[in-house]
Amino acid sequence: MNARTATLCAVSGIVLLALPVLYSLGPGSGRTTILSPCTHTDTQYLVTSMNRVYEDLALARYENAAVLLDDIILRYPFYSVAGVLRARLSLAEGDYGSVRTIIENVLETDSRNAEALHLLALVYEQDENYAVSLAILDLVSRRNEDFARIYLDRGRIYSRLGLFEEAYADVSRIEHMTRNEALLQVSRRLTALLEHGVFIERQN
Repeated sequence: MNARTATLCAVSGIVLLALPVLYSLGPGSGRTTILSPCTHTDTQYLVTSMNRVYEDLALARYENAAVLLDDIILRYPFYSVAGVLRARLSLAEGDYGSVRTIIENVLETDSRNAEALHLLALVYEQDENYAVSLAILDLVSRRNEDFARIYLDRGRIYSRLGLFEEAYADVSRIEHMTRNEALLQVSRRLTALLEHGVFIERQN
């Protein structure tokens, strides 16, 4: 199967998969109709494998999920969903080098992928390159105004720089952007800290 066919197969798989809420941090998706040259076997492999990935993630079998994602990425290098999920697993392990490599590969073919750009910003933050990290987060926020997590991360970086008013403005606005209770609880706690000029750490 050539690269173009692999790409179209991967995209075909996307419309058959419903991403879990846990990983739906970006903007909503539109309705898409795709005609694909994939064989039934190609598409079935992708759908079955991704379903197993989500099952493993739900059951905290992260090593199993990582192995499956590595295989999917090898077969379908242009399937950005798998790349982003794999990068998130590497991020959870603190392997920022792997995150950078995976995300740079994703962005080569999907340069506007908001979640990939978000993860790249976190890598630059880890490197204490706050200017680049903020520039990426600003870009993502302009393109995806409803991406609430961006404001949490940008607020954290502002607090690192001692810009507590800017940090407070970003973190507090999350209250009006999402119904995700876990994210709301984090933003409320951090807003309270920022009111007293307290530096905030990274929230996983």
